[in-house]
Amino acid sequence: MAVDIKTLRQQPTYQASTPVETLLGDLSFLTQLDAQIEQKLKRANILLGVGIAVVFISFFLLGLGIGIVTLAIGLGLGIWGGVSRQQLVKINIPNYRYELLIRVLQMLLRDMAPDQPVDLKLGLTSVERPEKKIDTIPHPSRSKWNIDRYADPWLELSSQFLDGTRFTLSATELFQSHHGWKRGRSGKSKYKRKPKPKGQLLSLNLTFSRRKYGAVDQMSSDLQGAIQLPPTVRLKTIENRDSHLLLQVKSSPPPTVDDLYQTISLMFLSIYQILNLSRELSKQP
Repeated sequence: MAVDIKTLRQQPTYQASTPVETLLGDLSFLTQLDAQIEQKLKRANILLGVGIAVVFISFFLLGLGIGIVTLAIGLGLGIWGGVSRQQLVKINIPNYRYELLIRVLQMLLRDMAPDQPVDLKLGLTSVERPEKKIDTIPHPSRSKWNIDRYADPWLELSSQFLDGTRFTLSATELFQSHHGWKRGRSGKSKYKRKPKPKGQLLSLNLTFSRRKYGAVDQMSSDLQGAIQLPPTVRLKTIENRDSHLLLQVKSSPPPTVDDLYQTISLMFLSIYQILNLSRELSKQP
């Protein structure tokens, strides 16, 4: 896998079309790469903290002559640590993305041929980036405040099961940043920014055989009742179009890896419950 910190800065997306086992190997590499980035980030934070502390102490030493030297050292450490931190934060991979994807791929592999190619597009940077902002709207209840809204379609995964059914799983992280001026107790106004994670939008699209599962049309009115989801997940859409079943849900923030994995598992199970029931109906005279 030809990805390192340098290429990650230039192309923060991983794309491949290869069997699951190869993908799992690449994700293991990404896990190690992200661990290196996080270690470098910790060192940059320490340098920044030490630099600020040395600068602060230097002001008390200026009268002794040595203060000029320690001030220069502190500024140097602070600038070095701050610049390094800024660069590393931009390429730090959200851990939940590769942790979740590894578990999902291991689950899907049980019902796929070992050599079946999987098309994967995986975003490797966090949602709060300028290029991922979709718009800015006025805050509905706070004067002189605005809301920056972000959407990051970070996952698209598609392949085929042993029964010939094709699937596409996608995930979009939603995020808001509320910002504006707030008057403090002292009477001074300060500019504040409050991050507001808004959950994940998950979509599963299955393309199935009309000959095998044609009776799914008879279940159109029962589709919603067949979907089982965790209590914190809201059903947005369940549609049957020709040879496609589309299921879209939205999770509440902040979902854990276990929450997202359980939701995705139930999405697949619910869709296949519909297909299996339609197959039984198709056999009836």
